[in-house]
Amino acid sequence: MSNAKKVHAYVRDADDTIEWIAEKDLLLSSEDYGHDLVTVQALIVKQEGFEVSVAVVHILFYLLDICFVTPSGA
Repeated sequence: MSNAKKVHAYVRDADDTIEWIAEKDLLLSSEDYGHDLVTVQALIVKQEGFEVSVAVVHILFYLLDICFVTPSGA
């Protein structure tokens, strides 16, 4: 892949990640702590899903670093 294409892909991925972070920031800034057991359990499930998605994004950052930032590619 040419360097220009690599840079374009990196910038696109970075923009997508920034957008994802902004969406999650809105969710995390909510002051809805649940009003009963059912809503608290639903919020816990959402939190667990969020934690999984953060782990995935962490892995993607690592892969981006290897593919686009690290000069040797490994």
